[in-house]
Amino acid sequence: QDQLNQYGPILGTRWYCATTAAATVPYKIYMKTTNESTMTAATWDAFVADATLVKEGTKVFSEVGWHNFTFDAPYMYTGGNLIVVVETYYGGTGVTPYPLFRYSVGDAGQHMYWYNDTTPPTTASTLNTNKPNIGIVFSTAGLASLNGTVTSNATPLAGATITIEATAFTRSEEHTSELQSPNTI
Repeated sequence: QDQLNQYGPILGTRWYCATTAAATVPYKIYMKTTNESTMTAATWDAFVADATLVKEGTKVFSEVGWHNFTFDAPYMYTGGNLIVVVETYYGGTGVTPYPLFRYSVGDAGQHMYWYNDTTPPTTASTLNTNKPNIGIVFSTAGLASLNGTVTSNATPLAGATITIEATAFTRSEEHTSELQSPNTI
């Protein structure tokens, strides 16, 4: 929750692919929330039992850079610690080479994984500190509105256009602000 700094509908996720591969990756992306600050080892089936499947498909990571996954329906994030769960299953013994993704070292118990060849894993997960670097795409619809008349020295300016760039969103119970612009409008 501290990293998101926002609530509302999540429209998708992004992963930064650090190395490419020609293989088609079958995937499922799940989301769920928890009030726990660290994860506890669990079997795959137990861990995803209360998760919501938000996207399923195939993807080829043929380019280094950010790869977007737009959900079929928004996931409503209302608070707590968000967990993003990804399943990839090639079948058999997998495929090589496979794509690698950027991650940062986090605290103990904030990331876990399962691995198995030929059949889905049935053993408990392995915990580590390798938190994947991902992006969360929130809907901005309804977050704010801007209306009124642009004036200069109390005189309305016909055809004026306002562009707001580099906007950061922060949740606030009550907020008053003043829009200021440089000398160009």
